Amino acid sequence: MRTIAKAEESISIQRSFEAFFLKAYVLSERIPDSESSVYVIQLLEEALRCPSDGLRKGQALSNLASVYVDVDKIDNAIDCYTNALNIKHTQAYQGLARVYHLKEQRKLAYDEVTKLIEKAK
Repeated sequence: MRTIAKAEESISIQRSFEAFFLKAYVLSERIPDSESSVYVIQLLEEALRCPSDGLRKGQALSNLASVYVDVDKIDNAIDCYTNALNIKHTQAYQGLARVYHLKEQRKLAYDEVTKLIEKAK
């Protein structure tokens, strides 16, 4: 709770990427339900509107995609992972593979894992 209060205080002072991201992270670690997931999505979308570097934006996009998967918005998750890859956030290959696996698109899932392995070399 203390972390959430600090994030809320930070948001009230300055609407920064870090404050929105921190609050979303803390809330997403709690027991997920549809109401809190909707709020986490809003916080991450707000964070993405704030200035930040590519690494942080990529992490926020991947986290947002993961929440979209949790609420069964698979196409939104694919968009987020794709956007994360466009800014060179290579961890998104793993998330994209997971989404394709959930959609039973095994070939696409395999392709994404292969890309991740290639990037790791």
